[in-house]
Amino acid sequence: MTLASAPPQELSFLESRILGVLIEKEKTTPDAYPLTLNSLSAGCNQKTAREPVIHASDSELQTTLEELRSRLLVLETYGASGRV
Repeated sequence: MTLASAPPQELSFLESRILGVLIEKEKTTPDAYPLTLNSLSAGCNQKTAREPVIHASDSELQTTLEELRSRLLVLETYGASGRV
């Protein structure tokens, strides 16, 4: 089965939140893109403009990012100053 013909997979809540934050930050703060794990954590856990408010740990975010990466939905990049 090719990627184009693969059936769509449902996203978990945290996967949806991470993808939403990545899309939002790319549009609203492109100079800060790509995001560090710390920036992604702040975006996912912010108390305004997010419903429901969550408190995801860095390890939860890292695990979920790895799942998204395995599904080819996000990429990890490395900048001149290190991992981003």
